[in-house]
Amino acid sequence: MYEVTLSDNDDASIAPIVRRTSTTTIDITDLQPCSNYVVGVSSVNNFLVAGEPDNISHKTRNIDKVSSISETYDCTTSIVTVTWEAVFGANSYKAMAIDGTNTELNCTSNSTSCAISGLKCGETYRVHVTAISDDCTSVSNITTLFDTVPCAPDDHTSFRECSSNVVVFGWQATNNTIYYVAKSVSSSGEVVECRTTQTSCYFTDTHCGLSYNYTVYSKTPCRPTNVISSSDCQSDNLTTSWDVAAGAESYLVEVYGNNRDEYNCTTAGNTCITTGVPCGEHLSVWVTATAGECANRVLGQAAVTAPCTPANVSVVVGSLGCDQNSALFNWTTSNGAVFYIALAQHANGMVRSCNSLSTNCIVEGLDCGQSYNGSVIATNLKCNSTVTTLVLFTTGPCAPSNVQAVANCTSNHVDISWEHLQPTGSYTAVIQDHNSPQLNCTSDTLNTCEILSVPCGKTYNVTVTYSDGVCSPASAPINLNSVPCAPVNVSASLACPNSASVTWVGSPSATSYNVTAVGTDGHIHYCLTNVTSCHVPNVHCGQNYTITVTPYADACAGNPSLPHHFTAGPCAPSNIHVSTECGGSTVSWSPVAGAESYIATATAHTGHEHTCNSSVANTCSFTDLHCGENYSVSVVAVDRGCHSEPSPAVVRKTVPCVPTNISVAPECIRNTAVVSWSASKGAVQYSVSAWSSHGNVTCWSSGLNCTLNITCGSNYTVDVKAINGNCSSDPSQPLTFSSVNVSSSLACPNSANVTWQRSPSATSYNVTAVGQDGHIHYCSTNSTSCQIPNMHCGQSYGVTVTPYADSCPGFPSIPHNVTAVPCVPTSVSVAPDCISNTAVVSWSASKGAVQYSVSAWSSQGNVTCWSSGLNCTLTNITCGSNYTVDVKAINGNCSSDPSQTLTISSGS
Repeated sequence: MYEVTLSDNDDASIAPIVRRTSTTTIDITDLQPCSNYVVGVSSVNNFLVAGEPDNISHKTRNIDKVSSISETYDCTTSIVTVTWEAVFGANSYKAMAIDGTNTELNCTSNSTSCAISGLKCGETYRVHVTAISDDCTSVSNITTLFDTVPCAPDDHTSFRECSSNVVVFGWQATNNTIYYVAKSVSSSGEVVECRTTQTSCYFTDTHCGLSYNYTVYSKTPCRPTNVISSSDCQSDNLTTSWDVAAGAESYLVEVYGNNRDEYNCTTAGNTCITTGVPCGEHLSVWVTATAGECANRVLGQAAVTAPCTPANVSVVVGSLGCDQNSALFNWTTSNGAVFYIALAQHANGMVRSCNSLSTNCIVEGLDCGQSYNGSVIATNLKCNSTVTTLVLFTTGPCAPSNVQAVANCTSNHVDISWEHLQPTGSYTAVIQDHNSPQLNCTSDTLNTCEILSVPCGKTYNVTVTYSDGVCSPASAPINLNSVPCAPVNVSASLACPNSASVTWVGSPSATSYNVTAVGTDGHIHYCLTNVTSCHVPNVHCGQNYTITVTPYADACAGNPSLPHHFTAGPCAPSNIHVSTECGGSTVSWSPVAGAESYIATATAHTGHEHTCNSSVANTCSFTDLHCGENYSVSVVAVDRGCHSEPSPAVVRKTVPCVPTNISVAPECIRNTAVVSWSASKGAVQYSVSAWSSHGNVTCWSSGLNCTLNITCGSNYTVDVKAINGNCSSDPSQPLTFSSVNVSSSLACPNSANVTWQRSPSATSYNVTAVGQDGHIHYCSTNSTSCQIPNMHCGQSYGVTVTPYADSCPGFPSIPHNVTAVPCVPTSVSVAPDCISNTAVVSWSASKGAVQYSVSAWSSQGNVTCWSSGLNCTLTNITCGSNYTVDVKAINGNCSSDPSQTLTISSGS
């Protein structure tokens, strides 16, 4: 349990807020707005507070007070516009104008100004602004006062002295009035004015017999608004302008400087120039509007003049004057400056600068060894001071530039050159690596020097230093590679198919290498690389090569490595011979120097491959070649895991494939049987053999069928072989067939008569008819004919006859097809046309139909038509008769039953 206490830090008389909670968070909603609280949290055990609370200062939402208020009163509209500075956190503002009786007028705004209307005449108003943020408000401590236009005088009186023609006109005094203007207008139109600070006027020049109308109004000049002062930045003049104030007759401008000096000017217009205002001033400007003896004074915006010119400018270019690219400017403070700009100008017009809020800064980006004019300008962001007296300075001497170092490949020297040769002083060139002592050379009159006996294989930093006895600027370092040392540990290995992979230990300073391989046949290969390995392609097979590696540092060649000897891969085998046998192929070739083993490949025209390997002899055999293929056979030699180029290919054919899809069609009438098969790959011709108890028969064919002479009533077994030259395939799967010859005729309307030739040894026969719809009919007989009844209309039946010798069945006959009577046509419709005396009859297709007959009869006679399609046109129809129509389907000599009849009228 925890106890939370909130105490009002601003008002100790307010009782603290105490809450308890078992969690580590709590919401407290009844706090006073815009108040400061101290929050304490204590642990509570058995309602006893354990220890002092941990206090945390907390402030409820609050906002600052408005710190600046100004007002502009319009004499003609009696509206005052109040303006203030924004307050952080405020959502809105309320401006209030309070008169002497504490009557308040106000306006609200989300911005920083608003207008209050309805002001009373002759009042002095006090203005303040409240900032508002949701439920918090903050009333400003600052107020401003302004007077409204005076009220019109009231309680007018007039007194006339008859003896002197003098009229005394009086009125009641009004607040905030500087003077009054009374006016007399006669009935003849004459106007006379009287101005006075009193409450009466004497009109002395009245005339008898005229009537007069008297009026009076109070007057005070309004305050000037929008007072703005500006300096022209070039002279000691300050120009002040403002908006014309109603009622003002003249204006007085008073200017007060920081050193209490005072300047002024007067004008009847709304602009005035104050002269003699010195530089670096921050000025208060007052403008007083005057009307007679009355005046109204207002404070305008602060004004500044151009800052004074900095003094005591000096330039330092570094200790001992050796700074090459920058200069330190110093000066003394000038009045009115916000910050300063230091300028360094070269004779070519180029200017470099730096800005500073203090009295020094560093100008960078200068050129070395150059003379500059230095100056300083002060600025207040509106005006710049005049430029200080120029200070001439020179930057430090230039370091040598464009340094170049070249290693002399033949003499092992290094030549160094540079630019910016000075007429006096000396130059020193130094080369040094990380591990060796530095080497150097000097020159007083030339911009080159030479360092002798430079060790090979080094990478040096090269710098050139100029010295005039005081300064010693050094050039930016460059890298130099000395003549590279010869590579070592050169080795080469065979890279397939016939290349050399060369590696070596490189030279530290080498940037590239050239590998040269020279074969015993005079063939030369080169390889350029910037790493320590190289691939030398297309070396000549079977050749011995001498390999050297030459290092380069840039364009400078070092000493070559010791030679390394390398033997290229084997050449392709030659004299390829393939001996073809009906069961496989044997390949032989001439031996190849350096070969470790050989691989022979037989590739079919379809792309599949067979291989055989030989590691000792120069021969090998293929045992798994595909039948009926043309193979291209080649051999490669193998050495160190790499294959030679393949030998010239030799083409050979394999044994043809076994024939498939054997079928037999016996014709007992002719005592023959036609044997057919599918083509075999690689076959040139085929041989067919058939054998039975009556003996064997054969035939030959270069096509895909052959006719055998057989004895009817016998059972034969037949096979086929494919032949290619001296090789033949294995025989095909044997096929057994019977020589029974079956025929049939359709017995209308739905039966078939089946007949066949008797089989010599048969004692009975079983006839099977299977329809397309799966319907099966059987017939058993000991004769050579049988009738199949009740066949389904439109169905085609396959009929086979199986002979039996007692209870032993023989081979069934080849299936014989018979089609049943067609089905009855349906969906018959008629469309008569009396104009042409015709009628078109249509129907749906009937299974088994070859053509259709249409009949129509009436008392006038019969008409018919025939069609092999699904409609027919009846002609010579007699109009005004009723016809009965039916349709029959026809197949050969049989026709279906007629369709359902349809009666039509042929119209009138």
